[in-house]
Amino acid sequence: MPDNYPYYYRTWFVVFMLILFFPVGFILMWKGNKFRKTGRIVISAFGLLSLYPFLLRIKKLTSSQKI
Repeated sequence: MPDNYPYYYRTWFVVFMLILFFPVGFILMWKGNKFRKTGRIVISAFGLLSLYPFLLRIKKLTSSQKI
């Protein structure tokens, strides 16, 4: 890997950000082209599916509050 390659496109940093802060890791994963397309699709689908229960809970909480 060249010395002038930005650290934020390196595999270790992208994986770290996917674990620590998914939205940033998600963007770096797609922009950096470090992973194969199928891997990016699988990771994206997993991330979106893992957020689905939280979105349902937020919707339930906001709909139960009456103003």
